[in-house]
Parts: sequence; C-alpha cells; structure tokens
Amino acid sequence: MSLAFRSAIAGSIALAGIALGDAVTHGLTGNYSVFSDDYGTTGLWLAGNVAHGLTYAALAWVLVSEGRRVDAGSRGRRIIRRGLLGSFGALAVYFLVATPYFYATDADLDSVPPVFAALLVAFPLMFVFALALGISTRRMAELRPASLTLLAILPVIGLTAVLAVVAPDFAHPAYLETVVNFGVALIGYHAVDRSREVAKETARSMDVR
Repeated sequence: MSLAFRSAIAGSIALAGIALGDAVTHGLTGNYSVFSDDYGTTGLWLAGNVAHGLTYAALAWVLVSEGRRVDAGSRGRRIIRRGLLGSFGALAVYFLVATPYFYATDADLDSVPPVFAALLVAFPLMFVFALALGISTRRMAELRPASLTLLAILPVIGLTAVLAVVAPDFAHPAYLETVVNFGVALIGYHAVDRSREVAKETARSMDVR
C-alpha cells in the first residue's frame, strides 16, 4: 500500500475517534468534548485541529496520486476530483494555518478573519463533491470499496436528519465526515490479485532452483 493511502487511513481513524467521540459526548452530556472550542483555544483543541489539517492534506495527496486512475479519461470525474481536492486543500490550510493563529494570538473565535472564513466554504462543498465522486465511480470495479463508502453519504444524511428530530443532541456532522474521510482514503487502496502473486512467487522459486 502507498504512503498516501496509509497516511489517509491513519488520519481518518484519528479523526473518527475525535469526531465520533465529540458526537457521543454531546449526545450523552449536552456538552462537546475537550477537543472542541467550548473550553477555549486549549492545547487539546489545537491538537485536534492540527490532526484535521494533516488528515485533509493526506486525503488531498490521495486524490493527486490516484488522479489518473480516478479520472480514467472522464472529464466529468476530473472536474469532480479537482473540486474535492480544492475543498480538502482549503480545509488543510484553515486547520494548519488559521487554528495555530487563533491559538498563538488567543483571538476571539466568534470574529474569524474574512480570509479564514472564506476557507470554511469548503466544508459543505466537501460533502457535495464526495457524493458526486461516489456516484461517478460506482461502475468502476477497482474503486468499488471507495465508491460504496462514499455512496453511504446519502443514508447517513437521512440518519442524521432523523437524529435531529428524535435525539437532537446526537445530531452531528461527525457521521458524514467519517464516511467521507474513509471513502476518499479508500481511493488509494489497490486490491492485490493473490493468484498473480502466488504465480510470481512460484516462478521466482523455480528460478532460484
């Protein structure tokens, strides 16, 4: 597996722990976790945000390194992939530049500088482009794990909407974020044809003899 894939998967696991932990904490207590800004710009808050930034950078890396495989001659998929790449890039800049700025200056988070606020537009666009990529790659066998994961965005949106009505404290973007992160990370997964590997190993052993 490539370094980009491993980095993206590791980041996605870390963010799942932070985001889903935040969702559960809020659902059970009505308060967000120690990684949120409810407690100010603390060291844990900064660590959580830097983890977000590094993960978004890793996911962008996957989209760049797997560009030809995803596009496969399709102009539409190329546009979607680049749109998603732009969203991840903007979010990476926000979390790796803006949040350290807030931490260092102890700035008021309610008055986000326009240059940083503009980057946050990428967050909702990330879901739109990710779903579009899942739909556009659904017939590509080699990207099936990624596509099916990204298509799960639709039922997860439905689940989140239901939670917003029946258990509002549990409604949280963490569920969608987790699906998107793992779905994009899986684009970097290359299935291994074990029959070919066995054949190669057998050929090598015969050559040695």
